[in-house]
Amino acid sequence: MSKFKNYWFKIRAITFANIQKLFGFILQIPVPPKVSAACFIEREGKFLVLDLSYRTGYAFPGGMIEPNENIETGVIREVLEETGLTVESLEYIGSKEDVQYGMTVIAIAFAATTSGETRESDEGTLLWLTPAEIQVNQAYSNWKHLFELYLQN
Repeated sequence: MSKFKNYWFKIRAITFANIQKLFGFILQIPVPPKVSAACFIEREGKFLVLDLSYRTGYAFPGGMIEPNENIETGVIREVLEETGLTVESLEYIGSKEDVQYGMTVIAIAFAATTSGETRESDEGTLLWLTPAEIQVNQAYSNWKHLFELYLQN
């Protein structure tokens, strides 16, 4: 996917979420929150992140869970799509609710062990960074709390 298509996909997703929210308001129907899941992948004291192509900052590999998709299956799919890595095991870390682009998002964090070789994707450039390097430039505020929770354990 080209960088332009990646931006277009994100704009479409945000627009759809806001239209859904508007119809929910008009019809007085609650709009369910979106679910996002990502993995903390650590090797030799550094963590794999994406320097995002469509937003300023770093993000952990992961993304939005598709409707009717199991959370674990979704995060495994997202990690493979964004990094080329195969998730071998997942350990639940925690969750945090936040508002992004006007919609409620529940972020779910996992620690993951992976196999394979990394490969670039249109989501952004893959980097191995220390916790200090990541914490100064995270793209999404809800992940800062979850990363700190992981580091405390």
